[in-house]
Amino acid sequence: MRLLGVPCYDGRNGSQGIYEPIVCRMGYYCPTPKEIYKCPENHYCLTGTVNPIQCDYLSYCPEGAIYQRPYYGLVICLVIDIILVIINMKFKKVHHKIANHNCKKVKDVKGEIQREYERNYQNLNIKLDFKMEGLGLELSDGNKVLHDISGYIRAAKITAIMGPSGSGRRVKRTCGRLYISGKEMEMESFKNFIGFVPQEDVMHRDMTVRENIAYSAKIKLPLNWNEREVDNLVENILELLK
Repeated sequence: MRLLGVPCYDGRNGSQGIYEPIVCRMGYYCPTPKEIYKCPENHYCLTGTVNPIQCDYLSYCPEGAIYQRPYYGLVICLVIDIILVIINMKFKKVHHKIANHNCKKVKDVKGEIQREYERNYQNLNIKLDFKMEGLGLELSDGNKVLHDISGYIRAAKITAIMGPSGSGRRVKRTCGRLYISGKEMEMESFKNFIGFVPQEDVMHRDMTVRENIAYSAKIKLPLNWNEREVDNLVENILELLK
């Protein structure tokens, strides 16, 4: 009870009168039994404090404080927020730089496509004749899929090689000779002039040619391209394909 500043009673004799000890209250400090002072700022005073207790660093103690109020948690959160803001600004700066770089690379897409077309294909007149002698194909398991195939594929003609899946229609031969326009050569020499159509359609069948090109453009082009720029590019590509 004395620690709470209340005199003790035994139920019969009451307190000890002038001899009743007085405990220094919370929020105050008592350097001597006859002196009592309010706890100063940046200090806190518990019950029975003789000398004020210094508050810890990053803690708040107003005048008359009975405990310290730490705010280092708030400071840590603030520092983390500042770091996150700096990282976000750096990320945006890098993203903006990458976007600008991509824009410069694709700024003149129409002109680049046109120049590539004129440089490689506009005046090109390729007519290839294919002659096969004794072509064969043996799989890794020893199974011979093709054996002693000979024939011709004439230029400017449509020729179909038919067969079930796994019959070796598009697998590189393992034996035999291939003549292209009268010279023994390999198909790799003409890979830039040969197109490949996959068995399964990779385009959306319910969409037009323009819609498919526009769909791919919106996925692959930089995010800062607006709708008008995408549409202009699609129109330019369609014009070149005519």
